[in-house]
Amino acid sequence: MIPRSWLIQPPLDADALEHEHTTTDERSRFVNVPFGALNKSWLALKAQIRPGDQLLKFSNGPAEFRRMAGRAGVALVREGVVIAEILTRFN
Repeated sequence: MIPRSWLIQPPLDADALEHEHTTTDERSRFVNVPFGALNKSWLALKAQIRPGDQLLKFSNGPAEFRRMAGRAGVALVREGVVIAEILTRFN
């Protein structure tokens, strides 16, 4: 699991994240599919959501991306603990 220090506030709702992570590029195999190739992982994460849970973006920061060790994505947080995550960007 990712460290809590990587979490980025504010929490977002599933609809906002799906909108942000959906391509409308007709050249894509995953046009209009939330999280594209990661859709099954997204649906599995979304199925775990309980009342009171939060969806937060995460990143280990620009310095890590410059060092080719960047990690970013979406985390499901329950009572302050990351219980699931999807890695959406890395290098």
